[in-house]
Amino acid sequence: MNKDASYTIALNACRAAMRGEVEVEIARGLYAAFAEKHDLLVPSGDPVIAHRRRRDRGPHIR
Repeated sequence: MNKDASYTIALNACRAAMRGEVEVEIARGLYAAFAEKHDLLVPSGDPVIAHRRRRDRGPHIR
């Protein structure tokens, strides 16, 4: 993947959030924008993800 300005911005925002310098929601939004720009997001209706979510709700999962 080519590291562009959106990568640098998202990375710096995440680092700043971990240090408590910016709100987590700001960093999350910038990361989501980066991921969307580079087609890294999984559609929410993906059947594999839905199956894993159902499986992970078992009583042995905390």
